[in-house]
Amino acid sequence: MKDRMKANPLDLLQDYNVLRPNGESPDSTAVYLVLRLDDFGENDAHVLACRAAARAYAKFVREHPPKLSEVGEALEKLLNELDGVICRR
Repeated sequence: MKDRMKANPLDLLQDYNVLRPNGESPDSTAVYLVLRLDDFGENDAHVLACRAAARAYAKFVREHPPKLSEVGEALEKLLNELDGVICRR
């Protein structure tokens, strides 16, 4: 993981700590990207980019049943509910 961090000059991989629902750390060799989907972010372009990335993921996994397609459908439903909701602050 330290070698990966050397290729990460903006510390993109260090903004969040990802934990499993039971509080345990996931695979220590994994690299995660956290996307903000709600409308309370400080930057509208960032929120829209996160939603676009999530929508691409949802579209891709919907084609891989059974478990991943369910995740894709649920994510797409959430994104559809969030569509048009930007910066209510």
